[in-house]
Amino acid sequence: ALPKGEDLKVSSDAFVVCGLAHCLEQTREGRPVDVWVLEPVIASAVEVIKNGAATSYEAFIGTTVGQLLARDLSAFPADLLCGHEAKWGENLEFRTVCAARTWMRHHARVFIRDFAPVGKVRTGFNTKQAHPQLRARGWGRPIGSRTRTTSSRR
Repeated sequence: ALPKGEDLKVSSDAFVVCGLAHCLEQTREGRPVDVWVLEPVIASAVEVIKNGAATSYEAFIGTTVGQLLARDLSAFPADLLCGHEAKWGENLEFRTVCAARTWMRHHARVFIRDFAPVGKVRTGFNTKQAHPQLRARGWGRPIGSRTRTTSSRR
C-alpha cells in the first residue's frame, strides 16, 4: 500500500479546469520573456477569480482529467488561447490530479463549478498584465503558485 496521501488517482472523466496563465520566463541570458502556459486550476483559485481578485489567468475552461492530460489543443475551443501560442505546464499529470481532487469537494461542486462549465471558455477576468507569474527555470510551477507539490513539514 502507498503511504497516506500518495495515492492521488482520479478517474479520467473527473472534472478539472484548464487555464491559460500569462507568465514570465527567464532566458539563458537572464532576460524575462512573456510565455503563456496551459495548466490545471484549483477550485479555490477559480473562486477568487470569480470574486474579482487580480489574476494572471487570461482564460479557463471546464474539462475532464482525460482531455487535459491528452494535451490535444484541437480538442479545446481556439478562443481558450486568446490569440497566443501556449505551452503545457510542467508536472502536468501530478498537478492535474491534485487540481481535480479540489473540484470533488462539496463547496467547489455546489458554489464554484457553474463558473467554469465544461466546454465553455471564460475570459474577462481582473488581469494585471504588469504582474504576470514568474516561472523559475528548472522548477515545475510558477513562483508564488499556490499549487503545492511536496512538503517537508510533518
